[in-house]
Amino acid sequence: RMLQREHILIHRRRLAAKTKHLLEQNPDINALFLVSAGVYGTCRAVLALERRLTIICYVCIPSTCDMIQKGVIQAAIDQQPVYQGEKPLDILFNAVALNTPPSQEFYYTNIEIKIAENL
Repeated sequence: RMLQREHILIHRRRLAAKTKHLLEQNPDINALFLVSAGVYGTCRAVLALERRLTIICYVCIPSTCDMIQKGVIQAAIDQQPVYQGEKPLDILFNAVALNTPPSQEFYYTNIEIKIAENL
């Protein structure tokens, strides 16, 4: 568990440095759309450069919410990633191990757009 966390922290540092370099080399960039892990590292680079960008990302975890409240991130699209990860495994396990078919044909998740006003 700790090794995974360490790996993520190393990744964040690298991402912050790469983002800082990208923004320094491209002063015309005025928006970022972040689709994977590394939101915090990217935001650290933006803060270090004191750049005002429009940033939209996926997944509203505590560090993302903090950056929304600070005005660094304007919006986060939250797709219930835990539910999306757990529910298919539950359905598969019940079908294979317990011979219990799914109770419905489709399972829907909520998609919420988080902004400073609705956190």
